[in-house]
Amino acid sequence: MFPRLYTTEECPIPGYEGFTFRVLLNPTGQEKTDWAFGHLGLENCPECAKLQEAGAPKRYCAACAAARAQLGRAAVAVYGTSQVAGLDFSTPEASLASFGMDDLPDELLAWLYLLPAALWATRSDDLKKRLPGSKAKETSSPSST
Repeated sequence: MFPRLYTTEECPIPGYEGFTFRVLLNPTGQEKTDWAFGHLGLENCPECAKLQEAGAPKRYCAACAAARAQLGRAAVAVYGTSQVAGLDFSTPEASLASFGMDDLPDELLAWLYLLPAALWATRSDDLKKRLPGSKAKETSSPSST
């Protein structure tokens, strides 16, 4: 019903020229919540540690599994239309695998995590300037004589 608006952003970190991502500009409230509270699982989560078995795939406690689901959903919404070699955000599972790659540099991962909120904040600030009564919108009135 409502349009999905995107921008294309090239990673500004030296060495990552050509890494260009299509980013959702107008997420829903739920997508923003998922993005803010989702994560790959806490690194030293004691509850997750209790679930691990030697030689078995990593298992996650209920809280970390829920946070992973949030991040996966949000990543599809935010980056799902991006086409970047080596990264796949087309499904929640693929997104989690991309974010969790052992060879993904921390600085690129940090930029991917920080970019959406920065874009949304800029867009929100711009919107505030367009509201009636905004200082930026006010114009000087002709003086009356």
